[in-house]
Amino acid sequence: MGGKRIWFANRMEANYYRYLLWQKEQKLIANFQYQPNFFDFRPFGYDKGVVTYKPDFLVVSMDGSSMYVELKGHISRDHKTKMSRMRKCFPGVRITVVTYSQYKQLEKDVAPLIKGWEK
Repeated sequence: MGGKRIWFANRMEANYYRYLLWQKEQKLIANFQYQPNFFDFRPFGYDKGVVTYKPDFLVVSMDGSSMYVELKGHISRDHKTKMSRMRKCFPGVRITVVTYSQYKQLEKDVAPLIKGWEK
């Protein structure tokens, strides 16, 4: 995809990557990256359970602002812990969670426009 070989955890991530490529081509976003980095909670005193978090995508808007996008088929207890720790440890980091129902609506709206969309 996009001239690169990338392995995704699931079809939802692969299609969202296609969606972001399409948005970039349409000049709706400036850029994006797949799993560009991770956040470590250990320096903040967390040494049990969830100690790191790696968001799915970093999206850079045309105005230069950025946010992370996390795709979730369902919201697990671990995910809730990660989001809670992110708010406490990295309060300036913006994260948007795309749930399965939101993804299905996106698919309905844009899949016909995007080459290679997997059903």
